[in-house]
Amino acid sequence: MKKALIVLAAVAFIASGDFTDDFESYSPGDLLEDSPNWDREPAGGYARITQQGSNKAAEALFPDSAFIGYVCEAAGLWADGSVEMDFSPEGVGSFSNVFSRMSITNGESYAAGITVVFGSFTYAYMAYVNAAGDYELLYYDLGPTVTPGSWANVKLHTEGTDPVTLTLFINGENAAKVFDYTHLLTEGISGFALFYQEDPPTILADNFQVILNQQSLGTTTLGALKALFR
Repeated sequence: MKKALIVLAAVAFIASGDFTDDFESYSPGDLLEDSPNWDREPAGGYARITQQGSNKAAEALFPDSAFIGYVCEAAGLWADGSVEMDFSPEGVGSFSNVFSRMSITNGESYAAGITVVFGSFTYAYMAYVNAAGDYELLYYDLGPTVTPGSWANVKLHTEGTDPVTLTLFINGENAAKVFDYTHLLTEGISGFALFYQEDPPTILADNFQVILNQQSLGTTTLGALKALFR
């Protein structure tokens, strides 16, 4: 897996804070980067708001790139806490992930997500992403079943610095925990990335949320609940 997300040095990120975006305040056709909450990787594709019944979500569009990346300016710089999002992917070879602790100087980050390997069969992963955009897998195993039109919630919790503890939650359930003694990324920004390696997929994303460590890990978040009951 290799894709790059370039961090724009000119962007002035605010201090960290909890942030939620369910996209319900947008209009269909709006681009995420039109909101002050989001900044888009300019070399990739983009996401626009689409109406899904009574719900609005971000729809991935890949007109001339196999990659889409957004950083969340509204959540600012932070270290300990969780970032999560709901994903509805269709298409073999698609990757949907959230990331955190992304360096604003070189783009190193931690990422967690799901990849579709066949039909509704997925794998879940956590990874360290280097400055060139190469993914070094820290965890990779069977993921949730995602049938067409269904959703999965992915949450990555990061804590500490030596080692960094990374915990993956899928649909509100603790899926894996790893300890990174090597890369030791500290404070950074968060966001999400979508890309593919085969044919262009259909990917919807919704309910992005950053919660800092004031909230217990045992608390089921709004995003996880919505994913479970769709």
